[in-house]
Amino acid sequence: MKWEEWLAASQSKIQVTWNVHNASIREQPSISLDFFLLFSSTAATRGWYGQANYHAGNTFVESFAAYRQRLGLSASVLNVRFIKDAGFVAENTSAAEAARSIGQWFNSETELLDCVELMLKAPRSEPSLQSRVPMDEGRIHGFVQKSLLAMGMRSTAPVTSSSCRIPWRKDRRMLSYRNYEAHELKSSPGASSGSSSYDELSPFIRESGSNLSRLQSTETATYLGTEMGRAYLISS
Repeated sequence: MKWEEWLAASQSKIQVTWNVHNASIREQPSISLDFFLLFSSTAATRGWYGQANYHAGNTFVESFAAYRQRLGLSASVLNVRFIKDAGFVAENTSAAEAARSIGQWFNSETELLDCVELMLKAPRSEPSLQSRVPMDEGRIHGFVQKSLLAMGMRSTAPVTSSSCRIPWRKDRRMLSYRNYEAHELKSSPGASSGSSSYDELSPFIRESGSNLSRLQSTETATYLGTEMGRAYLISS
């Protein structure tokens, strides 16, 4: 992308954040804010093709919250996910269908407001923000930012499924989610050890009910035909 394109998406978040921060501590030093809530996007965590400029602005916002915390000032940041009943994606069917087609998870407006309330109650300062954990002969520098929350980091289809095409499915940071997902599906009602395809087929059918366009694709027809064949072989 061009330098101007980089600035157009990143500088709006960067400069506005600095403006509000400076106004609160320089122009009005007597004012102590109870909260300083910033909005980012889960895209900054998982990445998205062709949006490095947008991610840069969001990454700055997240780092700035940690910076204010180290100054002893209130600050928190929320990584917002796709919202199914409010906002741009909810008002644009094509954008919603494109997101659902690759397994993107959608949160509700109520869940968004719950997350906002949680981050408004974030601690004012974090003296132990950085933790150092010994390992072998060296030391691993761990970083935990308690003032940051990423909502809805999951998928509608198992990350091990061929129908799941979310960008972060092979991200090593999400390995623990694979373990959680496997445990959740195996312990769900109706699961049985004799059905090797249940872990993929059951959530696929459950989520397809709200995305009819997904059922019309050739890829879906092939997938369902294959799973029906497997189910027949198991039952016979």
